[in-house]
Amino acid sequence: MGSTMNSAEIMKYLPYGKDFLFIDNILYVNEEMIIGEYTFRENSFFYNSHFKHLNIVPGTLIIESMGQIGMVAHIIYLLELTHNHLTPLLSYVNVDFYNPLYFGQKCIVKGNKKYFRESIFKSEVTLHVEDLIIARLTANLSTKSL
Repeated sequence: MGSTMNSAEIMKYLPYGKDFLFIDNILYVNEEMIIGEYTFRENSFFYNSHFKHLNIVPGTLIIESMGQIGMVAHIIYLLELTHNHLTPLLSYVNVDFYNPLYFGQKCIVKGNKKYFRESIFKSEVTLHVEDLIIARLTANLSTKSL
């Protein structure tokens, strides 16, 4: 039996404040995959100090957005968590960056569940801008602390 949570409910229970939320919308979710979007805003504070001569999104924030959409939001859906006391713990992360990401570009993040067993959720997540792959991530998230 699948989850009955919708996108608005998933967004409501994310454990992030507005200044560290890297999800604008969840477009699709089911037991096997999730698709969401986010646009890194031009006025974000981190552009002032990251490569002063280039307005590119820091890789760590790309990873964060991929993790929030492709893993944490997916776990909330899969477990039908109805509280925002979730403390996601990554136990493994491998990411490849293929292209730079500039502010103002709408990103599409797709997470594909590989497995969820013994409190470990493994997913492969990609971040695209239109047809251009920006990054690909494989990660494990521990749900023991949930």
